[in-house]
Amino acid sequence: SCVHGLGHGLQMAVGEVERSVAACSHGPRGAERCQCASGVYMQAQMEGRRATSCDAAPPYATPACWLRHWTTAHEHAFTPGADPCGIASTPLGRAACAFGWAKATMLPWHRQNNEPSASAPTMRTTQGAASFLHYCAVFRPRGGGGATDDRAWRSCLFGAISDLAREKRAGIELLSRQAVDDGAGGAGKWRVLRAACETYFPPDASALGTTGGSGAGQAPLSAAELTSVRALCLDALLSHASFEFYSPCGLKLLTR
Repeated sequence: SCVHGLGHGLQMAVGEVERSVAACSHGPRGAERCQCASGVYMQAQMEGRRATSCDAAPPYATPACWLRHWTTAHEHAFTPGADPCGIASTPLGRAACAFGWAKATMLPWHRQNNEPSASAPTMRTTQGAASFLHYCAVFRPRGGGGATDDRAWRSCLFGAISDLAREKRAGIELLSRQAVDDGAGGAGKWRVLRAACETYFPPDASALGTTGGSGAGQAPLSAAELTSVRALCLDALLSHASFEFYSPCGLKLLTR
């Protein structure tokens, strides 16, 4: 986006990450401020500088900082049961880290483990829910996702879904279908995207929270949780499809 490019330019002109990120605070909305910061961190990354921790970043920039951290980290390999965000010192920081980790790593992991010969994931079966829930299970509070602070789990799901949504072939196909439906006056707002989320998380997905790997021993998703996850899925898709809901960093989710 334009503001992401602005972040690149700020870092190239200023040369100091902290000052460049601070300049991004003048953006009109949190979404723009975060996208600007993502450009700063990416430019710094291209210059050979990578943040080892994002605890000191301002709240609007924390998700962008963690995203760039994980984009270059060697810890990309998915290890069931391992918590990649134990390095974050606060609950909000851990949620932002979970978002950045999932958004940076979900798509490569999914391709490697589920589609070794396919050109792009379509996620049209319960494999979608299995992948998302299995990938983010390490962040789900023991006993279920209805815990007081389940932001890390929800932020991981948001990041993972939005990572797949931005995948060129599958994402463009999905958003194009939504645009056609809008042009035809389809009944119900965002009907195509809602249907996609119902496909990713069908009724029988509720049991997938307990299957294997890092999900072992966890309670299955309740009906209320399944509804909540579908709504989260729609938010993740809309974060790419709509200017009104544009939220590449999931700030609303992180700060709720």
